[in-house]
Parts: sequence; C-alpha cells; structure tokens
Amino acid sequence: FPVTIIREGVEATFRYIRELKENNIDYISVREPQINTTIPIVGELMIAISSIFSKSESDKKSEDIKDGITKTITYNRPISTVPYGYQYHTKHKQSKEYKYWIIKQKEAETVKEIYKLYTTDNLTIQEISNKIQMQTQKIRRILQNYSYCGYFKYKEKYYKGQHTPLISQETYNKAQEKLS
Repeated sequence: FPVTIIREGVEATFRYIRELKENNIDYISVREPQINTTIPIVGELMIAISSIFSKSESDKKSEDIKDGITKTITYNRPISTVPYGYQYHTKHKQSKEYKYWIIKQKEAETVKEIYKLYTTDNLTIQEISNKIQMQTQKIRRILQNYSYCGYFKYKEKYYKGQHTPLISQETYNKAQEKLS
C-alpha cells in the first residue's frame, strides 16, 4: 500500500484520539482491549497498528467487490435493479450461484402493449395510462428503459445482457424519437 494512504488513515485516527484527549475523554475499545488511550505509548502504538490493518482490510474488500462486479459484467449478467416485466432467476452451477433475468409473462405483455400503443397506435402517455390503469411516470420509465431491448446499464454504460429482449431495437428507437 502507498505510504501516503496508510499515513492519512493513521493521521485521521490520531486527530480523532487527540480531540478526545483534549476533552478529557479516554478511548478504550470494547472489542480490542489492547487499544486503550489510558496506556500512553502502548495504546497509541496499538491504535496506529490497528488503523493500518483496518485500512488494508477495507481496501481488500473494496477490490473484491470491484472484481465481482467486473466478472458479472464480463459474463453479461445484469447487476442493476430488475425492471418491470422481468424477475430474477437463480441458477446453481458447480457450487456457484448465478442470477439472471427471466421474463415475467403478464408484466412482459404489458410492456409490449405499452410500446405498441405508443409507437404504432400513437397514443400519448396519458392515454396509455387511462387505458391500462398505470401511472404515467411508470409508463415513461418503461419507455425510456434500454433493458427491454436486451441491454443493462452500469455506471452510465450499457452492456449486452443475457436476458431475452421484450422489444426490438427499432421499436425502442422509435419510442425515444417520440419522447424527445
């Protein structure tokens, strides 16, 4: 680990401990009794060591999470919220658990109907709302959601998913033109 990162973590911890001391408050850790500011040098040394290990552990967890997200995206598995019309399905393979989206039939038919009414029948969002009894905001979100033509979004980028598209790219593009 870069020394500057470790130093910043330890310095922040000591600033906090100094502030406690200035207010005549001792710090004694319940989980780690060796971290105790009532023992002047030993306590401070243990705080420094503990800060370094905490920072190291935190960085390791962060890297593990980033690696997991990268692997998920690499295998075209969405990591975003499941959109209306789909549901999560869990598959176990070689002692690993894989989650992916499958079509939720009744909702998927509603999504298809919304796109048809909007792009082919030229109904407004309000007219669709009245016809199918769904909030206009939800209809607008459905019409703007790129997931329905087979993609998922992560950090402002789109990735090809493994889920079955509910509409064609052409239908989605037609809806976007009408929305703008």
